[in-house]
Amino acid sequence: MANHKPIRLCIGCRTREMTTNLVRIAYDRTIDSRSLVLDERSVLPGRGAWVHRGPGCLSTALQKRAFHRAFRTQVDTEELEATLFSCREEDTNTPNNDESGSEN
Repeated sequence: MANHKPIRLCIGCRTREMTTNLVRIAYDRTIDSRSLVLDERSVLPGRGAWVHRGPGCLSTALQKRAFHRAFRTQVDTEELEATLFSCREEDTNTPNNDESGSEN
C-alpha cells in the first residue's frame, strides 16, 4: 500500500503543499465569536484554511481577504494577527548562535 501524504492549498500564495509544510487556521469554538486561531495539531472541528508557516503567505492572505473567502463568511482576523505578530517578535528576540568567535 502506498504512503499517502495529504496535500492542501495555501490560501496566501495559492500553491499546493503537503500538510507538514502548512499550518491550519480554524474557528475558535470556545466563545461566540468569529475569531480565528492557529490549529497547530490540525484537530479542531469544522472548516479550516491552510497557509504556509512563513509570514509572507499569511500577510498576503490577510491583504487579499482570503480568510473571508475560505470560511465563506465574515471572520475576525485581529486575534490571529496579534498572535502571529507576537510569534514573530519571539522569533526575532532569540539569540543567534552562528558566531564564529573570530570577533574577539
